[in-house]
Amino acid sequence: MTPFWVSWYANKVPFTWHGPWWESGWRLSQDGSGDTATIVAAVMAASEEDAKARIVAAHDCAVEPEWRFCNQRESDWAPFCDRFPRADWMKWPYPEEPHA
Repeated sequence: MTPFWVSWYANKVPFTWHGPWWESGWRLSQDGSGDTATIVAAVMAASEEDAKARIVAAHDCAVEPEWRFCNQRESDWAPFCDRFPRADWMKWPYPEEPHA
């Protein structure tokens, strides 16, 4: 398995992901009806397609996320830093390190 750094726009659909994830901001629409959270997550997966599939499967109902990016990282990468601190519930195979 390889680490991936994944981001998508969340359309107010609940999801459960036990790996590291954060709401990193918002994309605002002019009238407010299309406001969406920007989510980033660390995913251990076999490929980019597998990483995205794992995120889709974590949602409580069928979704087709609007992906921002899905970047493969170094094999020992950890996503944690000041902006993205590790919470006790986050499961990740590598220790906390500055993220590159």
